[in-house]
Amino acid sequence: PYSPRVALDAGLRLAGRGFDKGLAVPPEVVLGVPVGDGFRTFRAVVGLPESAPADAAVSVKIDADGRPLFDGTVKA
Repeated sequence: PYSPRVALDAGLRLAGRGFDKGLAVPPEVVLGVPVGDGFRTFRAVVGLPESAPADAAVSVKIDADGRPLFDGTVKA
């Protein structure tokens, strides 16, 4: 079965692209990232690792300063 630990041990790969750095988190995780003043943009790559089952999907919600930036489903 898929395991976030396996994804980290093997390196992160999303849609054929490898990533040297990143986060692989288990289900039901809420992450909070405080940022200082002066930041005007936010950029992220969100996906499921290639090792995830083909029918896997996760709900992702990204808020910044109390406003929703993204709220949707990401599929494998």
